[in-house]
Amino acid sequence: MIAEQAQTAVPAPFQHYEVHPQLLDSGKMGKYLAKTDLMVVEIQVSAKDGGETNLHSHSALDGSCFVLQGKARFYTAGDREVGTIGRYEGLIVPRGTQYWFECVSDENLVILRHASRDPSEKTERIDAGARVSHEVKARQGQYFGK
Repeated sequence: MIAEQAQTAVPAPFQHYEVHPQLLDSGKMGKYLAKTDLMVVEIQVSAKDGGETNLHSHSALDGSCFVLQGKARFYTAGDREVGTIGRYEGLIVPRGTQYWFECVSDENLVILRHASRDPSEKTERIDAGARVSHEVKARQGQYFGK
């Protein structure tokens, strides 16, 4: 549901990406914008009822969550609050660290996520509970940054 962007021509091995995801009335969606064997760049959009749906960790990925719009509240094991971050703030989540987050603003939460991979470890998401999905309803014709 995130609109495909026209790619600006750049020579390999460079990768160009733009951040204009579709806004939502409900749910959460994400899309990889660029990746290499050691790094990924992803955009995530969450409506008020959206966010990560369960406590989990990533075995070999160090992640950085940077808020472009809205506010996110992050939690760790036992639903212990880590903190709330807003526009132009970020949070590093080291590999193996359990977390989940939720949108705590009326406007859509837009997170630019960068993750780097430890090549000596197998990359997997380790869920600490059942994943819950929220119905995704896109706002027709409305995109972040446009």
